[in-house]
Amino acid sequence: MPGQPESLVNDRFEDKGHVSIEYGAQWQRLQHLIMYGILQMHPTMFDALENTAQTAGSRKEAYVGIQIIAVGDIFQLPPGPADVAAPDCAFSHTL
Repeated sequence: MPGQPESLVNDRFEDKGHVSIEYGAQWQRLQHLIMYGILQMHPTMFDALENTAQTAGSRKEAYVGIQIIAVGDIFQLPPGPADVAAPDCAFSHTL
């Protein structure tokens, strides 16, 4: 489904799982990634980013050495009624 974290990765790949040369070159030049509003991001977003970075990059370290800068108030309460369980949030992901 478009808009889901896993589709952000899959939309950029060809049938055989390869990335375009231009898209791969952009990922290889990337040094820092600033993520704002971290509380509202689903943990699978980090998995999607890792998959994309590993496919497009040439190094095997986590996120191919890209520095992830996560910004946001992790103590902010997620929106929603009090009687509904809070959704998974990015800070619950094990990096």
